[in-house]
Amino acid sequence: MNLFPKVLFILPLLGACAGVRTVESETPACSNPARLEGHTNNEAPGVFIAFKPGVEPIAAAAMMSEKYHFDTAIQYSWGVVFTSNLELNLIPSIRCEPDVEYLEFNQMIIIGGSKSVGAPSR
Repeated sequence: MNLFPKVLFILPLLGACAGVRTVESETPACSNPARLEGHTNNEAPGVFIAFKPGVEPIAAAAMMSEKYHFDTAIQYSWGVVFTSNLELNLIPSIRCEPDVEYLEFNQMIIIGGSKSVGAPSR
């Protein structure tokens, strides 16, 4: 049995996977980016964007929605918006927006064996 051709096929795959970067590992271009909490989850897609205290959240959400081309699915009264169609490659740029306090990936919560999608804990 000749293993040589199989080894040549596996090596390029390993090399391609070694350079994979995630949104969580991308470094924003600003000196003081908003924090990023959680990790992407295909079962609970979406991102919460929280604005700093004193920022008018409806106007800030509208400006960012237009600038970054996403829809606000839910606007919470405490200054957080939820979007399910944000392009993840834009997260480093959004973290540099002066009005943003933090971003948090949507989470899947398991309680008593039942899965539920959760809102941010703030």
